Amino acid sequence: MKRKNLFAILLFFLGVLLFTRVDFLVNESLYHYGLHFNENWYAEYTSLYALCYQFLILSLLVYTRNLKLLVFMEVFVLTSTQDMVYFGLWQGAFPKIDWWWTPFYRIFGTWTTTDQALLSFFANLLVLIAISLLPLRQQRQRGSAELPRIHSLQIAC
Repeated sequence: MKRKNLFAILLFFLGVLLFTRVDFLVNESLYHYGLHFNENWYAEYTSLYALCYQFLILSLLVYTRNLKLLVFMEVFVLTSTQDMVYFGLWQGAFPKIDWWWTPFYRIFGTWTTTDQALLSFFANLLVLIAISLLPLRQQRQRGSAELPRIHSLQIAC
């Protein structure tokens, strides 16, 4: 793997750590100082949070020009895997209630820690497998495309 790609992966996970820490500051620490939940600030906060993730991913795409990394990072974020990092690393425990803040809760009417863990694990695993197998498939296609040319030259000779 190229140094650029490794550096981009490192930067992405550093970004995940920093963003989830900011999320912890807002969702845990500031409530101890009197912050009260309000849909208005929450909507703006989550929009900016998502926008920051997309800006990080776009910046890393421009830096690496690697579409495979883009797909992995997008799946990581769009499946809310960063929430697993938040609870596992900063909160210290996973919620025993529905994950009402996720888009999956709005779609299915319920979304639990188990649902999130399964989605995060299998979606990211499938993307990593697909990304790792893609070069093998391209090599096979190139090899099979060259085979008829070589074979036709043998017949012509």
